[in-house]
Amino acid sequence: MLPITFMDGNTKTLLADSATTAKELCQQLSERIGLKDQFGFSLYIALFDKVSPAQPHSLLWCCLNVVQ
Repeated sequence: MLPITFMDGNTKTLLADSATTAKELCQQLSERIGLKDQFGFSLYIALFDKVSPAQPHSLLWCCLNVVQ
């Protein structure tokens, strides 16, 4: 389970594992919130005071390592 926090403070929880890519998570999230077009939609990973964009084909685990 991975909590996703939107810019407005709302949170959605999605299923993800170490093999999930950022693109797959964006697709899952857009379906969950009813987003019709994913153009311009992206994920950022925040860990304490560091923020890094999640590259579409990167595994979430790799994105977390970049932020650390």
